[in-house]
Amino acid sequence: MRSDAVTLDTSVLEHYFNPDWNGDGHITALLGRIVSENRTLCFDDGQRIHDEMFHRLSNYRQHGEFGNFSQLMRGLLAAKEEVTVNHADGLMNCIDGCVRGSGAEQSDKVLIYVACKTDTLLVSNNASHITDHAGCLKECADHHAGTEPEFWDSDTATANL
Repeated sequence: MRSDAVTLDTSVLEHYFNPDWNGDGHITALLGRIVSENRTLCFDDGQRIHDEMFHRLSNYRQHGEFGNFSQLMRGLLAAKEEVTVNHADGLMNCIDGCVRGSGAEQSDKVLIYVACKTDTLLVSNNASHITDHAGCLKECADHHAGTEPEFWDSDTATANL
């Protein structure tokens, strides 16, 4: 797994605003660490991750909850890497097999694909769609991309980055 880049699920960014998830400030610390370490944020070149991120975060912006988060977002987006997603290749088919029946959305599969292709940590607080399937997803990455990504929730990422 690369140490200079990360893939972030929008769930982590949304949980920044949720005291039930971020009451201890661990997500704030995690995002701050990603920025201070100048880690590259990985996206798909089809803009699915980017568009979902900005669509789902727009509600917080409209309600004046953005505050210091704007500065964090500017830092997170300072360095981006984009990956072309092939929705019909062996890696995507393998990912689909791992998460089938979990309710995972196409955007979840794209996040996983990007993490596998870029050999990065995918931080997600969506256990049923992503992190619960880490073992199977790592096998897909190894077999189809020759990489060793990790799939952690925000608590694990904060403790281990």
